[in-house]
Amino acid sequence: EVHMSIHYALQKRDLYTNLEYKIGRERSSITEYDVVTMISIPVNSNELLLISTEPRADYLKIIDFIHAALDSQKNSE
Repeated sequence: EVHMSIHYALQKRDLYTNLEYKIGRERSSITEYDVVTMISIPVNSNELLLISTEPRADYLKIIDFIHAALDSQKNSE
């Protein structure tokens, strides 16, 4: 199941990358299921962070927190 989640997240990332010239760079993707919410956040061109949460978690807070942490890490390099 984990491998399938990764596979589908990478497929969606490829789709969004192909549309980047028109809609901009992907910042996050959210897929809600009955029992879990999946969040994918591109870290760089080679890495994708996948997060699973409870169905009604405040995923916008989670996304903001991850973006802040990634930005902080980039700034410290």
